[in-house]
Amino acid sequence: MQLFLIKINNALHFAIFLITDFLIKRKPNKTNQNTLLLIRLDSIGDYILVRNFLSIFRERGKFQNYKITLCGNALWKEIAEEFDKDVIDDFLWLERKKFYSSLVYKYRFLKSIYERGFEIAIDTTFTRELLYGDSIIKSSNARVKIGSEGSLEKHTTWKRKLLTNKYYTKLIPASHDNLFEFLRNKVFFERLLDVKIDLKKPTLPKSVVTPFFSFNKKRSSAYSSGTCCNFISPDLLHLK
Repeated sequence: MQLFLIKINNALHFAIFLITDFLIKRKPNKTNQNTLLLIRLDSIGDYILVRNFLSIFRERGKFQNYKITLCGNALWKEIAEEFDKDVIDDFLWLERKKFYSSLVYKYRFLKSIYERGFEIAIDTTFTRELLYGDSIIKSSNARVKIGSEGSLEKHTTWKRKLLTNKYYTKLIPASHDNLFEFLRNKVFFERLLDVKIDLKKPTLPKSVVTPFFSFNKKRSSAYSSGTCCNFISPDLLHLK
């Protein structure tokens, strides 16, 4: 019964999003050339596993001269703005609970995305979320909208195929091997940017460790493929 109510609630939120998206787009927006929106809305652990790939947008490939905006989870705002400000030109921070529960917050946030007129929008998440990343992709109204094909799990595949795959102009084929999340990110960015990436493990400035993270080897086994946790083992990081 509880699962049924959750599904009904999510369906209601999706309907509300569609109405919100319609209202936002009543006024035409102007596309700003060479602007790129990157979306990453999951946990702080997932951010650590993806942040090193963001610098590649600046170093090589077709997006070197783009103005890059990162739409991220407000939980890791301090870290990103401190250590990735040389890579990212602008940040947009989303509070997930408010985005889900507050109609006013949702409307204002999606409207701000739409009005920026991004030329390209990329959801970098493997397990795409219909009510979060997919929704932002649609409301961005970008000319080019890119995401991952995602997992093959039946309970999510049918929803993507039926509802949100059409929001994207291009879906990057995903490796369906049971990969550690860092390696899964590597596959995605190599295929997206058409470059060979030599990174072996995530790197993190030493100065970020004490203020923001707890290291706990006993908990590091929880950091397997597709999972998120708040504890990072030293064995998984290269500290600079």
